[in-house]
Amino acid sequence: MNIPKAPNDFKSFLTKIHAEFNQRNLAPIDRKIYNGETPLKMPDTLKANEMRLHLGKTVDYEQEDLIVEFENNESHLLVVSQDLNARIALMKLLFQNIKSANKELVFCNKEKRLIRSFDAQKEYGITPVENVLSVLDTAMNPNSALVIDNLNESKELHDKVGAEKLKSFLEKAIDNEQYCVIFAHDFRQIKTNYHFDKLKELLNNHFKQCLAFRCNGENLNAIKSDLPSPSKLNALFIELSKDSHTEFRPFSLQD
Repeated sequence: MNIPKAPNDFKSFLTKIHAEFNQRNLAPIDRKIYNGETPLKMPDTLKANEMRLHLGKTVDYEQEDLIVEFENNESHLLVVSQDLNARIALMKLLFQNIKSANKELVFCNKEKRLIRSFDAQKEYGITPVENVLSVLDTAMNPNSALVIDNLNESKELHDKVGAEKLKSFLEKAIDNEQYCVIFAHDFRQIKTNYHFDKLKELLNNHFKQCLAFRCNGENLNAIKSDLPSPSKLNALFIELSKDSHTEFRPFSLQD
């Protein structure tokens, strides 16, 4: 056994105190052991409610719950990942949270690849809507969640009219126990396109919570400069209003 930065006789010391511990018949102390190489199994009961998501555990000794709260009209959630399988995994986790909270889900899907890989109708009984404007033009029920995948393909939101309609919904949503989650696969494209001024203004003002999972450096930098790149199984939760980020491991729906 090699213990980095430990004296050579440290192994014998550990053996000695372990033997003394056993001789005293002391009760073992429950310690958390963090395993950085395995997926994190979803608990039987999520700590989700009408206005919060329970997405995983922080990557540290304490392993605290990673909770996303929708507290005001600035706190809607942007999810960025160029990896389709990662987006599907997060989408399923999100849907499970919404289901646990008995919240109505409105799912707008524009990406054909996702439809081929993820049958929302079969798995969750949800019929995806293709045009988000048709949803925004019709008043959504209170206590509902609007999920859009993805922003790059939802061209109806790229112009002033679409952005204004979404903005109007976002400003009133929290009062009606509603929130919005938008997925994007290429956030750099959105941030660098000078035609998207209204959309970028909307994102800056209303999506101050971001989640990055399996992102390349360009996508991370588009969210915020100098963000660290998490390991493959981990994600970053970024709170732009607090200038903070937290690395966490999302729950896995796989056994």
